[in-house]
Amino acid sequence: MERAAPVQAFVPGRKLGVQLGDPTLDKQMTWAVGWFTAGQREATTAATEEVSDLAARVTWCGAGSDRSDPRYLFHAGLSGNWVLAQGSNVQYKARPESFLAGTLADTGKIDASNAFNVGIESATVLGPLVLQTEYLNAVVGSHQVGARHFSGVYFSGNAFLTGETRPYDRDKGVIGRVIPRQNFSMRERHLGAMEWGIRYSYLDLDDGPIKGGRMHVLTSGSSWYFNEFLRWQVEYSYAPVSGGHADGHLHTVQTRLQLSF
Repeated sequence: MERAAPVQAFVPGRKLGVQLGDPTLDKQMTWAVGWFTAGQREATTAATEEVSDLAARVTWCGAGSDRSDPRYLFHAGLSGNWVLAQGSNVQYKARPESFLAGTLADTGKIDASNAFNVGIESATVLGPLVLQTEYLNAVVGSHQVGARHFSGVYFSGNAFLTGETRPYDRDKGVIGRVIPRQNFSMRERHLGAMEWGIRYSYLDLDDGPIKGGRMHVLTSGSSWYFNEFLRWQVEYSYAPVSGGHADGHLHTVQTRLQLSF
């Protein structure tokens, strides 16, 4: 239902910019480079304001779709972005994977004009099962306390109880939208698609004098896809937090009925 805590902290939010990219090697690989600037002032992801981003990403996903079963694949990717903070400060923060909760891990504003973020990603699709992990690291060159390192990682597993599989977009190197094999219908007794998942996330925003806190988040939930555009989600998450401005344990139960196009 929510982005993993490390993704919230380090990945840029929605911004205006330009990007070039293309699949290559018979769609076994993709590449993309771009420059991005003004966007959300208070983004749900990377919190640095008045920023310019130079970003790049490459992915690999085995043989072309005409020579492999699309229900079984392995994806790997590497990304990086150079952050130029025009406001002369950099900030990373994250909620405990619930938009209803406050920020529990936060570096505060670091006196720095630039930072470099790198991400390593992988995903394995085994029919109705999807396994995914991503490691993210940020290096901030502070004017006052020198270079500081922050990092995070998550592991997730999702399984379709009704047999669907997640499609893969080889032109962009991403996993696509779920399409139920049969749309929900009371008359024809079709359930739609039923999915269950679990994810563990860890975010470390502590380094030296910067005490942004450490946060673990364990989430389990289910999704009911009535059709390609409508789904209902229910999930529970547990988040112990230490250091920074928050210490304690947070339990969250939330639900969402989502219509998307």
